Amino acid sequence: MTQQTTFTGFPTQKSGGNYTQHKGIQPKKEGKRNTYLCALVSARIVKVESDAAMMIREINKKRV
Repeated sequence: MTQQTTFTGFPTQKSGGNYTQHKGIQPKKEGKRNTYLCALVSARIVKVESDAAMMIREINKKRV
């Protein structure tokens, strides 16, 4: 078995410090919620990245 984890954060056989194991969450109960949380977090990261990109563009405009 490989050390991969699924998108929902279910621990596979050999995974060590996995999110679900770490927090002691039951993967079967929390499956849908984990997916939702992952989606939220990734959306937030994307937003932060786009904000940073816009700021960099503004700075570059001022330099020219």
